[in-house]
Amino acid sequence: MYDIIGDVHGYADELKVLLQRLGYSEQNGVWKHPFRKAIFLGDLIDRGPKVRETLYMVRKMIDYGYAFSVMGNHEYNAICYHTQHSHTGEFLRKHSENNMRQYSSTLNAFLGKNIELHGFVQWFKQLPLFLELDGLRVCHASWIQHDIDAIKKHSATPMQDPLFLERSAARQCEEYLVVSNLLKGLEVRLPHEFQFETEGILRDKIRVKWWKEDYQTFGDLSIGQSLNLQDTALPPHFISSLDAYSESEPPVFIGHYGLEGIPKLLKDNICCVDYGIARRGKLVAYRWDGERVLSENKFISVAFKERLAE
Repeated sequence: MYDIIGDVHGYADELKVLLQRLGYSEQNGVWKHPFRKAIFLGDLIDRGPKVRETLYMVRKMIDYGYAFSVMGNHEYNAICYHTQHSHTGEFLRKHSENNMRQYSSTLNAFLGKNIELHGFVQWFKQLPLFLELDGLRVCHASWIQHDIDAIKKHSATPMQDPLFLERSAARQCEEYLVVSNLLKGLEVRLPHEFQFETEGILRDKIRVKWWKEDYQTFGDLSIGQSLNLQDTALPPHFISSLDAYSESEPPVFIGHYGLEGIPKLLKDNICCVDYGIARRGKLVAYRWDGERVLSENKFISVAFKERLAE
């Protein structure tokens, strides 16, 4: 029995409320449940006001056996931000103005505590890219089976391999595409006349609904971008390359997408629990009890700035 928790992004106060609502309590500095475990979907860091407290909460839960976590793209970005290439000496993630801004809340949380931050970056490397546990699957953004199989050829925690890490940051390498799909979601490039801006960055790709079966246009597949794409046809090679996640497969839980509104299932066996707490949305969990067909009655959520009951 697992409680799958979406992207926390440093919102430790809301996480405490959610854990309490799920029946966890803090004992000797560790949040625990008498017979359930939590599974975090990554993106513990960045954006929020209490990144350091969030990391200590989650790490203690994992260390004491009360939780698991997979890696999110923000943990991956942090690893690359602090890792220099073995040959060129350049950081795998450039220290550009945009990248520093996206990472600023984490850097500020550890101001004057560089050794402590370095310890957490090394801990990030130990996080798996996906989990398969007792009839359910977990990854941060998209479960694409051939990408999962590619990771399985390495180790459960491939970021501890310096060569794999370097290759995952090089666009020309297979590892780059595999890691990007798992942690950032499947993407397709827009027609040249379409662009949009998020977090100060001009983008020409959209995240797509990798779980969808019937699609012909960009609008059919777009997640979260309303760019009047409903009548814009997808490239034929893309349509032929995407296999929808079968309803016969085990339930899979994802985060990453910052959905809005009332939590809903994507399919009977696909559940996203990221509802944009960092954008004043909700911190969401799904209470899983072994069911193969998921239920929208199993969502538990906490609104932005909710506080612990006295």
